[in-house]
Amino acid sequence: MPGPLSLRAEDAEDMTVVSACLQDAIVTLGDMAYLVEERRFVLV
Repeated sequence: MPGPLSLRAEDAEDMTVVSACLQDAIVTLGDMAYLVEERRFVLV
């Protein structure tokens, strides 16, 4: 079984790809976090 998927968006074009991959994802609020010091939004 492959490892977890890791996506990273560094510009608007990358964000288009990430949003397309996640558009139908079902994620609970508890599985989301914004890491302030890293300025990073993560889904677990």
